[in-house]
Amino acid sequence: MIPALKNSVIVAAHPDDEILWMSSILTQVEEIIVCFSEFPPIPVLGEGRKRVFSQYPLRNLTSLDIRESGSYDLADWQSPQINSFGLELKGDSTVISQYRKNFQCLCDLLRPRLEGVEAVFTHNPWGEYGHEDHVQVHRAVRFLQEEMGFEIWFSNYFGERSLPLLKESLGTISGEIITYSTNKDLASEIMELYVKNRCWTWPQAYQWPDTESFFRANAGREDGPEAGRQDLALPMSLIAVELGPLSGVGRKSRFSERIKRMFRIE
Repeated sequence: MIPALKNSVIVAAHPDDEILWMSSILTQVEEIIVCFSEFPPIPVLGEGRKRVFSQYPLRNLTSLDIRESGSYDLADWQSPQINSFGLELKGDSTVISQYRKNFQCLCDLLRPRLEGVEAVFTHNPWGEYGHEDHVQVHRAVRFLQEEMGFEIWFSNYFGERSLPLLKESLGTISGEIITYSTNKDLASEIMELYVKNRCWTWPQAYQWPDTESFFRANAGREDGPEAGRQDLALPMSLIAVELGPLSGVGRKSRFSERIKRMFRIE
């Protein structure tokens, strides 16, 4: 057992995040915790995810079964503002309210599952390609770290629109980096389960990189460009994926619109 993986868990926001950003360690951690499941605007998504959980090839998967808020693409990614529960959002007040509630729900449900854990592998502070839920999960894990004392390791993936927040988050990286080979066979097997159950939210043609790295978070550091080490050469994985144009910021979330296009749901 690699020391960083001893008594460790994965905390992933959505079903499929665990194989997209952390496939290399799926079989090495004690538990894979997936936070969100139900997405009310598209019932087929939550229903499919529950079927996947029952068919999952690994026995160490746990779902917290939290309802998604629909926050995707509602932050200002040109000038993102971090707050106590994730990112500042614009638009639908119902979504913003649910997003705020989800932070407390994440903390309450994760706390007993992280008791005695030595290391948590989770999303990075910039939310990989720029997903508000990913940032929120990272912030919840970070909040619990201050209380419980475990190490945090986060993924090295990023996208063009998450660059401003990545730059602001560099100070959270301690300088300790571990790199593993991605588990493409297992990731592809699980992807097929998501596809079959109509709850895969990523392009089917996606190609995993050969390796992925994890950065250890500075314990007790404040976020911001002056917070920590700035003299690092970092192994980063650019997500060169076209998610398509997004629309419908009003009453419907942009995530909902994208999923509907993928599944041809009216």
